[in-house]
Amino acid sequence: MRRMLIKRVAFAIVCVGLAAFAAANSAAAANTTLKAVGQQVENLVDPVGVGVANPRLSWHSCPVSDSDVYNKSQTAYQILVSSSPEALKADVGDLWDSGKTVSDQSLYIEYSGKPLTTFQHCYWKVRVW
Repeated sequence: MRRMLIKRVAFAIVCVGLAAFAAANSAAAANTTLKAVGQQVENLVDPVGVGVANPRLSWHSCPVSDSDVYNKSQTAYQILVSSSPEALKADVGDLWDSGKTVSDQSLYIEYSGKPLTTFQHCYWKVRVW
């Protein structure tokens, strides 16, 4: 019984990071010269499941073009977490919208949205300034 419970907890949250959405939309939507790349959930790329209630999100910021490589660093971010790819594409964070957060932090940002349920699929992206 205990093993069954541990397995359920291990697959309690399914978060799927859509790097393609984030990479394509972060620079254009945020009107910035930076984009977020290498999105991870609990140090995993596109995980099937994570065993925590508030998974930690991470990414790297890089310039959109080669001409912008100098003197560019993240000064703010906005995380959107949605229950569907369509909602995410429409920039609707129905599970969590962090709002523009002034911070250079991009590692281990703890999910702070609506409570997630077992086997729930989540889609996320981040905008960086």
